[in-house]
Amino acid sequence: MVLNDEQKFIYASYLYYWLDVSPMSDYEYDMLARKLLGNYDSLTNEFKSRVTREDLEAGTGFMLKYTEEEIFNASDWADSLGLL
Repeated sequence: MVLNDEQKFIYASYLYYWLDVSPMSDYEYDMLARKLLGNYDSLTNEFKSRVTREDLEAGTGFMLKYTEEEIFNASDWADSLGLL
């Protein structure tokens, strides 16, 4: 499964905060948040409407609300990694 960075952030946040599953290390998650923050102006408007600069600075996706599609895709990703 090939994911873009926005998807990785959202899916990893769901898995970590709701299923207690870590598809990446804390360091990798923090580096992903920093990468997204550094490219914030070029991110999709849909992503920016849900994830603020402050969220990325703090390295958290705790407050995100997830669509059914995101929940399914995050679970599928975790399954493909052997985590579920």
